[in-house]
Order: sequence, then C-alpha cells, then structure tokens
Amino acid sequence: PAGPADWDEGALHEVDAAVALDGAPARTEVPFTLEAGECTEDGTRYRQERLDGAVVVETEPIEGPYGLVKARVRVENRTGRPEPRSPRPAVLRSSLVSAHTLLKAGGGASFVSLLEPPEWARAAVAACENTHTWPVLAGEPGRRDLMLSSPIILYDHPEIAAESPAD
Repeated sequence: PAGPADWDEGALHEVDAAVALDGAPARTEVPFTLEAGECTEDGTRYRQERLDGAVVVETEPIEGPYGLVKARVRVENRTGRPEPRSPRPAVLRSSLVSAHTLLKAGGGASFVSLLEPPEWARAAVAACENTHTWPVLAGEPGRRDLMLSSPIILYDHPEIAAESPAD
C-alpha cells in the first residue's frame, strides 16, 4: 500500500492583542511563534513549518467632534525569506495564508461600517486603507462591537453558509 498522502492545510491559531481606545495614540506589538509539526489523520499527513510573526495594533484619534479612533492592525510574517527558487509548496508552508483578524470593541466603543458608513463618518472611512483584507461588521445584524477582517470580500454581518462542513 502507498504511504500517507501529503496535504498542506491551514491550522487555526489565535493570538490576542489589546490596546486602549482612550483617545490617545497607542501601539502594541505581540510577537508569536507557531512551531513546526506533523501529524497523520485517516491516512493523510499534515505538515506545518515554523512561523515567526507579530500582531501589531496601532490607534490614533481622528480630528473632529465624533470621537472617532482609527485602528490599524497588521499581521506580520517575520519568518525570514525563503531560499531563492524555492518551490511554491515549500514557500506556502511558511506563509500566513488566509490570516483573519477579529476585533472586539469594549467599554461602550463600537465600530463604524466601512461598507455603509453613516454620513458623519464618510470622510474618515474614505481615508482608510485596507491592503489585502476586507473589514466588515460581524456578529448578529445590528451588532457593532465586532469586526472581522478577512482576505476574502464579505459584507457586514456575514453568516456561515448552511452547506459549509464546519464553523
């Protein structure tokens, strides 16, 4: 019989970072390491290379009467550059493919929809730059304390499709 099939699949990892939204500029950086590993399930071998990275959160107040605060979140891969001419599968094993960020506002703070901002927030929203990620309000419709930023385009308050095999 043949050996186990090789399969590269993303693995869920969570990194928590917090910053105060008290109106003063703030910055926090949370380094992380995801260790290399390998396992076999149902004849399929899963591999993960070591990844070094950081979650960097910065906030700055926006001038004006509404008390808006701009939040900037970066998920950085600090693993190092792959060898030149490395095959794509090897490079992908040390990449942060499909990184999502989930932001939660506390203490009465809330997020503004970047897709359908209120009139008073349109100028601030227009000044936002989202690079390879699309932030949307998350949770039940009407909720404004959660924001999901994903590498795929979604709309505010996305739901898991009924035909999806998992959460």
